[in-house]
Amino acid sequence: MRYIIGYTMRQDEDNGVHLTAFTGIDASTPEEASAAFLAAHPDRRVVRVIDGTPNNCSLYGASAWTDEERAAHRERLAEKYSREQDAARDVKEYVATYEPDEFAARVAYEQRRASEQTQNAEGVHVGDLFFCEWGYEQTNVNYYQVTALKGAHTIVVRELKTRRREVLDTMTGYSRPIRDSFRDEHAYTLRTRYQFNELYINAPEERGSLRPWEDGKIGHFTAYA
Repeated sequence: MRYIIGYTMRQDEDNGVHLTAFTGIDASTPEEASAAFLAAHPDRRVVRVIDGTPNNCSLYGASAWTDEERAAHRERLAEKYSREQDAARDVKEYVATYEPDEFAARVAYEQRRASEQTQNAEGVHVGDLFFCEWGYEQTNVNYYQVTALKGAHTIVVRELKTRRREVLDTMTGYSRPIRDSFRDEHAYTLRTRYQFNELYINAPEERGSLRPWEDGKIGHFTAYA
């Protein structure tokens, strides 16, 4: 039968408590399991012996598993990782795909930006893309496009729709902005400045700062239920 041995690993002298670790041993009785463990580890002290049921083994972790169980678990993890990698590749390919009108908008922006002068002192052009990442237990990504310049240090941006998809069963996904496709009619007027030799723009709705975004780049987000 399989038993789980709880034993003192080391002592926290500041708080006067022992820290307990666990391992699994095959034996006929709890007493035999304890004796076998102490014979191999005379410097340890056994504090509990627990039946190695499947639930208990899962509760106390891989240290209580047999070699065969560990090998099977590693194989399952490898298969899961392979599936997730395949799914992530498919999602990235989907997100990276441009529709003809999207590609035309990108080309028109690049041609216009190369030929026109900007009145913004920090070098921002109409059509430039920006993003911000925010969130506490998950990472959200919002994208914005400059729709107008106001004087030397002020821009107007609108939030963009995205091409996005989650990776199956991973609570993560990928996204990119869709140029000229705005989420709503709301526009944000923001100040631009240089801070620590970098362009700095406060993000709308107090979500940190906006940073430049390159066409064709793919963003990564996380999501929790």
